[in-house]
Amino acid sequence: MVSLDGYSLRIAVHDDGPDEIRVVLGYSNPVRLSKNGGFESGQTETPIYSHGKAELFYVNEIHDHIGHCKLRLRSR
Repeated sequence: MVSLDGYSLRIAVHDDGPDEIRVVLGYSNPVRLSKNGGFESGQTETPIYSHGKAELFYVNEIHDHIGHCKLRLRSR
């Protein structure tokens, strides 16, 4: 569960390789998104959801634990 601007949301992210992710918001069908590429901080972030004054991003980085990914929450 992620809380965005006071709104709780269940999110599942599936990394489908170097170019694509699948995102499940709540209990809806998965949505395929192209990953943003690059090496600078903002270039590795793919926006996956926004609500109110908050935005949630998938961060395209290798994680220490298999099966985990990094999400970043930012204010607009």
